[in-house]
Amino acid sequence: MYYLPYATSLRLSDLGYTNKSQSNLGITFNDLHEYVAGLKRAIKTPSEEYAAIGLEKDGKRLQINSNVLQIENELYAPIRPKRVTRRGETPSDALLRGGIEYIEVRSLDINPFSPIGVDEQQVRFLDLFMVWCALADAPEMSSDELLCTRKNWNRVILEGRKPGLTLGIGCETAQFPLPKVGKDLFRDLKRVAQTLDSIDGGEEYQKVCDELVVCFDNPELTFSARILRSMIDEGIGGTGKALGEAYRNLLREEPLEILQEAEFIAETEASKSRQQEIEAADTEPFSVWLEKHA
Repeated sequence: MYYLPYATSLRLSDLGYTNKSQSNLGITFNDLHEYVAGLKRAIKTPSEEYAAIGLEKDGKRLQINSNVLQIENELYAPIRPKRVTRRGETPSDALLRGGIEYIEVRSLDINPFSPIGVDEQQVRFLDLFMVWCALADAPEMSSDELLCTRKNWNRVILEGRKPGLTLGIGCETAQFPLPKVGKDLFRDLKRVAQTLDSIDGGEEYQKVCDELVVCFDNPELTFSARILRSMIDEGIGGTGKALGEAYRNLLREEPLEILQEAEFIAETEASKSRQQEIEAADTEPFSVWLEKHA
């Protein structure tokens, strides 16, 4: 079994669901129009790597084009502003038409210790973090500062549990221990938690802060450390089999409370019918679509 001993999420690294060629695009998040301009610029920026592949071989299309982003949906980012698109509309055009409808947070892996892949603690933490993001002082960030921030991101992804790991703040030369940076953040999150708890009653959000902040002093409590330890002891197959069987049995015993089986069957058939209608109405040749969107 191959692994990085202190990694937290290889999926988010260059080994996983990211694209190294996009690292220098400089798509910033200072305002919506700046973000959209960066996105549109990226889909017109040629890539030598993709150009070497070619567009066609033996009469078959190999790729849409040879640009760094071939379509806007290919942007690999930990977070993206989104709006539901209308038929034939690009994501950026939808944003310009109606503004940001929701925020897509893409930096969470599936929680292997939850039968549904996420638990209440994680959802409450996201509440806290997103509210903090909206309230915290956030001066505009240049492309260079964005690259410096991504260096922190990569350090945490590849070595987040490594003893003595340090992070920078922006592009400053000073380095700070990751536990200090994390605990400083959680002090702010605790204040947000106190406010949310005062509205909802109880102390559920504050409990989340108390439960998670200890991971900075004991990284063996993190999901990445726990699943790695299990795979070392039981093997990848053994770990997956044990968790899968446990969750299958648990979910089979869980009664359907909102929808019944017949409703799922009916929705399945209705979905198939809608698919057939959409495909039957799609008569535009692929070459014409390419001219419009690529």
